[in-house]
Amino acid sequence: MTKELRRVGGSGPDILNAKLNRDRATEMFEAGMSAEDIAAEFPKVFFAEEGKLGQKYDLIYTGSGRMETRYTILPGAVAKAIARFKRRGSASDLLRGLPRGGPTGVESIGGGGLVMTGAAIPMFRFRVLIGGLKLEIETGMQMTRGRSAYSILKDELGLKGNKKKVYEQALAIFNRLYPVPTPEK
Repeated sequence: MTKELRRVGGSGPDILNAKLNRDRATEMFEAGMSAEDIAAEFPKVFFAEEGKLGQKYDLIYTGSGRMETRYTILPGAVAKAIARFKRRGSASDLLRGLPRGGPTGVESIGGGGLVMTGAAIPMFRFRVLIGGLKLEIETGMQMTRGRSAYSILKDELGLKGNKKKVYEQALAIFNRLYPVPTPEK
């Protein structure tokens, strides 16, 4: 549901939250962040779809019909987001190097085993972490004695939220980057 706003005085151009947020997004793009990185960092303001960044609006100006948001991203928050990004890299760095067509580098070994090699390793590691987080959600058990899959995914992908939300976000990122190929007819 959107609320309507009336313009109060002044005849100059409006500097709206939406414009400020677009400027901040441009700054983050110029620092090398992807649409997914920006949307993960500021989920109340932005969303990413097919590699494109969109802004969420919740207000409309009466008369002009211009869309607006109640949220303003502050310059300090942008600086911190860029610093985090530079420390950990892009969310897609977790999967960098794997061709979009599906996993490569899966070799069979004697006795019926499989070995992941080369570019397939990061993708399978990511998928195992997602499975580990599902285990944590459903049973409360952890995959290892060390860090939980939840904390690893949050740190490496920059996700925020409880375990279920992080699971849904991580799975969406994985499915977007590595969709299941459909058989050709």
